[in-house]
Amino acid sequence: VPPSRPLPPPPPPGPPGGGTGGCMGGDVGDMGMMGGCAMAGGGMGSKGGGKGLEPDAKRPRPAGTEPRPDVAQIIGSYRGVIKIFNSKNGFGFIESAGLKEAGYPNDVFLHRNQVGDCQVGQQVMFTAYLNKKGQPQSMDLQILQPGM
Repeated sequence: VPPSRPLPPPPPPGPPGGGTGGCMGGDVGDMGMMGGCAMAGGGMGSKGGGKGLEPDAKRPRPAGTEPRPDVAQIIGSYRGVIKIFNSKNGFGFIESAGLKEAGYPNDVFLHRNQVGDCQVGQQVMFTAYLNKKGQPQSMDLQILQPGM
C-alpha cells in the first residue's frame, strides 16, 4: 500500500450563489475517475437518486421578494384602476390614462407581490417602470380613497 498523502486545502469560498463547485483539486491518479468531486444524482452510473439542482434549475425565491428595478428604468408615479387580477396566476393589469398619455399604450402589469390588499376596480397610485420585456410594470401600490 503506497503511503497516503494529505489532501490539499479546500479552495477559498466564492461569492454567494456562485463559487467553484466545491471540487477538491486532485488529479485522476490521486482519487480515481471522480477526482474527488461529488456529483448530484449519486455520481456516475446512477439513475439520478440525488436531490441536486439541475444545471438550469432556478432556486426558489423567498416569498415577497422581487428584484427592484434599475432606477434608470423608472417612468414615474401614476394613478390608475386595477382592471383585472387573477390570484390563481398571480398577476393582473392596471389601466392608467396618464401612462397612456405619456406614450405607453399597454396596461400596466401588476405582480402578485405588489397587489397587497388592493381589489379589482379600486383606484391606486403606483410607480411605473419598464420591466425586462420593456413593458410598463407597477410597484409601490397605494389605494386612493374616493375623491382623491
